[in-house]
Amino acid sequence: MRLINLIGLFFLLFSFVVTGRDLSVRQSGKDLLQHPRLLFSKQEEQRIRDLFGTEPLLDSLYVGLMKEAERLLLVPPQEDPRREIKNTKDILPISREQVYRMVNLALAYRLSGDRRFAEKAEKELVHVCNFPDWDPIHYLDVAEMTTAVAIGYDWLYDVLAPSTRQLVVHSIKTKALDLVVEEYNTGNADSWAKRETNWNVVCNTGMVLGALAIEEHYPELAKHIIGEAVRYIPNCLKHFAPDGVCYEGPAYWGYTNMYLSLLLKALNDNFGGDFGLSEMVGVDKSVLYYMHSTSPSGKIFNFANSGSTAPAAEP
Repeated sequence: MRLINLIGLFFLLFSFVVTGRDLSVRQSGKDLLQHPRLLFSKQEEQRIRDLFGTEPLLDSLYVGLMKEAERLLLVPPQEDPRREIKNTKDILPISREQVYRMVNLALAYRLSGDRRFAEKAEKELVHVCNFPDWDPIHYLDVAEMTTAVAIGYDWLYDVLAPSTRQLVVHSIKTKALDLVVEEYNTGNADSWAKRETNWNVVCNTGMVLGALAIEEHYPELAKHIIGEAVRYIPNCLKHFAPDGVCYEGPAYWGYTNMYLSLLLKALNDNFGGDFGLSEMVGVDKSVLYYMHSTSPSGKIFNFANSGSTAPAAEP
């Protein structure tokens, strides 16, 4: 079960509660939601719990989730490869694995109440927050690590040690958010924050999740980052017009839309809307593009920057 499959599992779980939800959302500038405020509220968590034993598919997904969480209890923390190997290209595989571990462990804790999963996730958080940086030269690494750390911090907020919370807040700010402000101010059209590729959506989504996670500590910084992300993400999404086609190919469609889904869910939960992003021409048709690009054999049409099998975002 790799990252794309896990994120898909999460949204499949969420499909059991998306109707009839009762979320307390805020408009911009109004009251901040309590933790957890990213992607999976306490109300949604309770609705999932209430459905256990009544939905066979849900029960099966839960068994698979718990089995994988048990496996993750035994895996060692990931070491920063830059400590041992000079000129290591990037730490993107580390960042992606952290998203995978954090979503799995934190979700398993929230649905089962088993503290072992929270304790393991906290150890992972502390470990990666003690990296000297999250590889800002290759900003996808920062974006995905910020996603992992923000979700872990937010979903486990009530059980994290105060020292861990402090470390995470400091790390998100100094290793991610402080860097993006300069990028918004000075980056040219080819900047990761402004370009017209998957980098735009992935990186801006990571920064939005990080900003929302620690917004109570840095409200003006969070407001600025969220505003700039909403401003520049259309540079990528405009290419979905008119029929939802991703010019980078089906694999990068998967990567882009995995993060776009997280972004839209987070914005809708916290602001009551997504500032028009989901209404851009072609966005609502984009799922049809991927459906028609996938063959009965499971292979995908390998045009543009896409192979015929593994999605580009899969570690």
